[in-house]
Amino acid sequence: MAGAFAAAYLLVTLFAYQWTTGSASLAIFWPCNGILAAGLLLLPRGPALAITLVAAAVDFVSTCYVGRTPLGPAFVITVMDISEAFLAAVLIRRVGGAALNVTDLRRLGSMIFLAILPATLAVGTIGAVFFSQSFHQHFAAQWPKLVASDFLGMVIGAPTSLMIARMKRFDFGGTANPIERAGLLSLLVAVTLVVFVEPKGTAGLVVFPLVVLAAFRLSPPYMILGAVLMTIIAATCSSLGRGPFAIIDHSTPDASFMGLQSFLAAMVASAIVPMAALADKERTQRRLTRALDVARRSKHAAQQSTEQMRQVVKLQRLMVNELNHRVKNTLASVQSIASQTLRTAGSMPDARNTLNARLSALAGAHDILTRESWDGANLVDIVESAIGPYAGAGRIDISGPTVRLSPKAALAFSLTFHELCTNAAKYGALSAADGKVEVHWSLAGRTLHLDWVETGGPPAREPAHRGFGTRMILGLGRELSGMANMAFTEAGLRCMIKASIEPAQAFGESGWDG
Repeated sequence: MAGAFAAAYLLVTLFAYQWTTGSASLAIFWPCNGILAAGLLLLPRGPALAITLVAAAVDFVSTCYVGRTPLGPAFVITVMDISEAFLAAVLIRRVGGAALNVTDLRRLGSMIFLAILPATLAVGTIGAVFFSQSFHQHFAAQWPKLVASDFLGMVIGAPTSLMIARMKRFDFGGTANPIERAGLLSLLVAVTLVVFVEPKGTAGLVVFPLVVLAAFRLSPPYMILGAVLMTIIAATCSSLGRGPFAIIDHSTPDASFMGLQSFLAAMVASAIVPMAALADKERTQRRLTRALDVARRSKHAAQQSTEQMRQVVKLQRLMVNELNHRVKNTLASVQSIASQTLRTAGSMPDARNTLNARLSALAGAHDILTRESWDGANLVDIVESAIGPYAGAGRIDISGPTVRLSPKAALAFSLTFHELCTNAAKYGALSAADGKVEVHWSLAGRTLHLDWVETGGPPAREPAHRGFGTRMILGLGRELSGMANMAFTEAGLRCMIKASIEPAQAFGESGWDG
């Protein structure tokens, strides 16, 4: 980009000398300083310093050889040009930031009146004093023309450089399609040529409505391009002695010179002010559209949040009811276990130990169901939890397919296996060194068949009175829509359980063998 700025500065400097008049080479407008100011704002420090040095060299050589100015005055003019661009860049950065955004009406006004105008007034005043002393020209006549020349050049050069450098960023807001855009630009050029090619044209005002119309249809970069083309045509034709502001005597700037500067200032203003205002409107509309989109999304999110909150409250109520139901059932189970245990215990220590063991079995089943979110439990997990304290040295073999139990069935089987293990450890196979227990189950449709078989222990004797454990085991079948039998044989106890498994509880016949 630095090379492009340097090349643009060179070409525009050479071309701008076609618009100069007088012995001090006073230009109708001098856009070179605006190009340099834009480069200082848009480029990093290193490239900005490089184009400053290139601009100084180009300015000095062209002033000497093209402008035919002595070396001393040429050096002073070069210093003033570079200083003006630097001062303008500093002030623009201070009042509007480094972005040089001419599509923002407020920033555009700040840039013109708080940055460009002070810079050109300061340097233009110094230049007018210098020219009046070096070239014997009247200060009062020279000062407004010099300030206007620098001011116009800065207002035209800086925005044009910006639009070319950042075309994609600012190409928005225009409603013209490519064909209409080309037609409008061609019309601007054609009308300006018609007005200014005539030797003494007088219809200069006709361009203003056309410029305003174009500002409403073209995006900022193309509007700036149209204004620049019109300015170049007007300045070139006038310097050639044509148009309503024809400059006949190039030795001294006359009234036509000031009239042309005023005309160019009005034309540029009629282009960039509506352009900035319309760009502001476009940005405001886009912000409003984004705000409305955000509002719609927020409303939708709020509605979703409200619905989600309703669902959460509903789920919470359901969970509370379910928890209440489970707590009641658990307390009822605990109450029944405690009552039966105390009724059949021989002593309080026996009652305490038995009750603790049974409640631990119940708690183990609760842990398994909690891990499964109370959706149920696998039969093998219930069996392993119950036989855990007695499963050493492979004395208990378990086998069977995967069976999913409901929470109710899981709790019942957990207490049943606890009673079977406890009885086996006290009176059955697990009380003998060589005793073993086999637990096997199978599925036939929706019916579960489970066998508990003890071997290697003392003969099983049917108790004279049925205790809580026996009654609970025999009642398991009825609770699960099946049956349970206990056979007391010389080989040991055999317990056979048949229970109905609901469809959601039977997960297939994939085998599990422990």
